[in-house]
Amino acid sequence: MKIIVGMSGGVDSAVASLLLKEQGHEVMGTTLRMGLSSDDGIRSAREVAGQIGIGHHVMDVGEEFRRHVVSYFCDAYRRGTTPNPCVICNPMVKFKALLDCAGRMGAHNVATGHYARIHEGRLLRGADKNKDQAYFLSRLPRAMLGRVIFPLGELRKEEVKRIAADHGLKVHGRPESQEICFIPDNDYRSFLKAHCGSSIQGGDILDCNGNLLDRHAGIEFFTIGQRGGLGITSATRRYVVAIDPARRSITVGGIDDLMRREMRVREINWLAEPALPERFRALIKIRYNHPGAMGTVTPGPDGTAEVSFDLPQKAVTPGQAAVFYSGVLVMGVGWIE
Repeated sequence: MKIIVGMSGGVDSAVASLLLKEQGHEVMGTTLRMGLSSDDGIRSAREVAGQIGIGHHVMDVGEEFRRHVVSYFCDAYRRGTTPNPCVICNPMVKFKALLDCAGRMGAHNVATGHYARIHEGRLLRGADKNKDQAYFLSRLPRAMLGRVIFPLGELRKEEVKRIAADHGLKVHGRPESQEICFIPDNDYRSFLKAHCGSSIQGGDILDCNGNLLDRHAGIEFFTIGQRGGLGITSATRRYVVAIDPARRSITVGGIDDLMRREMRVREINWLAEPALPERFRALIKIRYNHPGAMGTVTPGPDGTAEVSFDLPQKAVTPGQAAVFYSGVLVMGVGWIE
């Protein structure tokens, strides 16, 4: 079977390609050029493809990436919300491009080095709990999932590194990137100034009673739950607890002001069943590094849902993805309002 593998230049996609080739598939490595990052990943992917003995080519998706991801990233901060670019990029750019490539090359399936699993067209969490990436894949529509393969889904990161080392792949020791791919220095403030600087305006920093505490340089530089960079002194810890884009103000408060027991989500991508019960129990993750919390989800008729947590959660952040799980099964995802 011919399979298109998205190769980033790292160890995960390299081992995914290797495993598929060893299973007897015809593998073609494909690296996406986003247009805002260096070509180091392309050079690394091309080199490892040569080591494995598979073809490799590069697709330029810079225009699509800027239109769907960069503009979304800037707009989200302008609206006082916190974006999650990977969750947007996967269905809108990365997997769409790979599937388009597969269509042109006569391949039905695409694969990546994500730590997740597909079973009977359903998205499952990866076996390695410390590396599970199903959260970032939760907005892939079910039609896409039917054509996707995750060769690393049953493996742990240590096993993947060992496979790469055993086969002499030069990427086995390549450090992992923890930053946003298009902001390699992790300085998102400078990125926002460069890409939407003309719209950034200062505003007031208020306490929970509406009293003026200070001024800030722009709501784009803050997110719910933030402690550092507030520019104010206080005898107690203060956090950003609200952002008002209309007034260009941020509100700060204590830890108790940061806790929420209920939230609403919108634009839900349901993955588990074509028809859901009126309400159901789920483990809900409100950001990637959130451990998840049990709660009750009540779906609405218009792609929304009301969520009630068993226990109050810290920093429920508008703009982030809320993913619902039943065990290892990903039931769906929506944007936090």
